[in-house]
Amino acid sequence: MPTYGYLMGKHVTVNMTQAVFDSVEPGVRHVMKIAVHNISIKGQRVRLVPPKEAEFTLTLQNDVDLAPGLEMTAELAYYAESPVDIESTLYVLVGRSDARPSVEDEGEQLMIPVRATLPGA
Repeated sequence: MPTYGYLMGKHVTVNMTQAVFDSVEPGVRHVMKIAVHNISIKGQRVRLVPPKEAEFTLTLQNDVDLAPGLEMTAELAYYAESPVDIESTLYVLVGRSDARPSVEDEGEQLMIPVRATLPGA
C-alpha cells in the first residue's frame, strides 16, 4: 500500500512517499497505482525508472511530455513464486524536453523507496 501523502518536487508531485507491498504471498500479483502530476507552469518530460529487481514490474507509457496541470499514471506490480523481503527504489526523472544542460532548475530526480514484506508471525 502506498504511504499516504505526496512526494513534492519542484516540478511534479507523486501520490506516494513510498511503495510498500505488505504480506506478499507466493504466486499472487500485488499492484498499486502511481500518479505523477505536473505542478509547474511549463511542460515537463517525465520518466519512471523501475526497481532493478525482477520481482517488480512497471507498466506505463514512458518518457511522457506532461503538459502543465496534467497527470500520468503507472502501475507498479510485485510478483514472486517464492517471495522474500525485498527493498529497492523507483526513480521519477523530470526535465523539460527543451532543457538546457547548463541550467540546474530545469530537471529533478525523485526517489521512492519500494518494499515487499512477508506476512508477520
